[in-house]
Amino acid sequence: EYTQNQKDSIQGDLEHFDESLKTDNGWLWSNFFVVNVHSNCRIKLRKSIRNILKPDSANYSPNTYLNFDLETGFFSPRQDLEEEEKKRCFVYD
Repeated sequence: EYTQNQKDSIQGDLEHFDESLKTDNGWLWSNFFVVNVHSNCRIKLRKSIRNILKPDSANYSPNTYLNFDLETGFFSPRQDLEEEEKKRCFVYD
């Protein structure tokens, strides 16, 4: 469980998961999720996101594939994954 100070220190942007819905359904709530500000603005940019990272999927759990470092605010692939699974954890090809 995070303390209130830890919760307050986490920053995020709203991101569209499926970019193809932006034109006609730009504010569809089920297509939004929160992402790390730095990763979204400086790394991901306009690249597509893999479905294994989609937080509204029925069986989604961030702990399945990712570790989160609260101090840096970054996710990384879990070390116990097979190499192919680790590669799938990156946002884009």
